[in-house]
Amino acid sequence: MTAADAFCEAFPAAFLAFHRRDGRRTGLTNASRAVLQHLAQAGPVSIGEAARHLDRAQSVVSEIVAQLEGHGLLEREPDPDNRRRTLVWLTPAGLERLRADADVLDRHLVSAAMAALDETTQRGLLDGLDALLAAATTPSGHHPRRGMTMSQTELKCESCGMPIESGHYCQFCTDEHGNLQDFDTRFAAMVDWQQRRTPDASRETIEAETRSYMSGMPAWRNHPRLTNA
Repeated sequence: MTAADAFCEAFPAAFLAFHRRDGRRTGLTNASRAVLQHLAQAGPVSIGEAARHLDRAQSVVSEIVAQLEGHGLLEREPDPDNRRRTLVWLTPAGLERLRADADVLDRHLVSAAMAALDETTQRGLLDGLDALLAAATTPSGHHPRRGMTMSQTELKCESCGMPIESGHYCQFCTDEHGNLQDFDTRFAAMVDWQQRRTPDASRETIEAETRSYMSGMPAWRNHPRLTNA
């Protein structure tokens, strides 16, 4: 039996042992899940922006947002650049609900089994899984990694990493003609987005983190503003 055969036989057994048995995750509807996933990827946006991305009527998205807000999963906040404009964003409970919804395995079952293994065996198991994922390539040419959900293996914007259905860039990274925005425009927008997410962080720290993130994006990794920094 080859190593591939052994893995293919072990994987279904592992899934049967540890898969979730609590029905459809967290009870989120497909529409609610789509809104939460979009916000998790895009950051705080207006209801109109969310509606355009989801290709739904603004009134429909507004109703979904109101329901999620009522359950404590979303909150509204003023746009720091335009106080008359309101943005919606995930609460800590919303982020946790989305994480739990994405889980395929029962973390309690896995934790109990892991506790029966010594630290060396645990480390070897995780290192081996990481190595196997590093050697794998999805049909779209992306390399999966531990921590990715099913939706995260889909096509992503080469500028910001946001999931997209086709093409190379999302609507937030392109101009009215569909062309990629210039570096300064995208850098400023991504810094502002991160500032809203982490208001206590210094501007210098956020700019450094944004440069680091953009340097890993296909659209920017060879940009002179990053390679010469």
